[in-house]
Amino acid sequence: MRPTQVDRTLCLADALKAADVDLNQVYRTLNDRLDTNGKRNLVAAERAWIAFRDRECDLRTGYDTVDLANNGTLAPYLVGDCRLGLTRARTTELRRQLTCPGGDLSCAP
Repeated sequence: MRPTQVDRTLCLADALKAADVDLNQVYRTLNDRLDTNGKRNLVAAERAWIAFRDRECDLRTGYDTVDLANNGTLAPYLVGDCRLGLTRARTTELRRQLTCPGGDLSCAP
């Protein structure tokens, strides 16, 4: 039996939850290594990044945040897939900060 769109969206939601768990784990590890200023900057950066991720995925997918009826049934999957990709990329960026802390311009991007 072929998976339905609902099945795929639910599977993607599970993958996004797992990616969020991974991101939060790396975030906590990095936060534990930072001084007070670094912690403050990390919190601010993460809040801004979450807002960016959500709006960026709305932009990329054409998601209508005002009139939800315009989105169609595929929209949750498309937005979720975008958020999954950006969350995984952010996790990689934060993981890199574990070995290349802020201010170390010699670290490879």
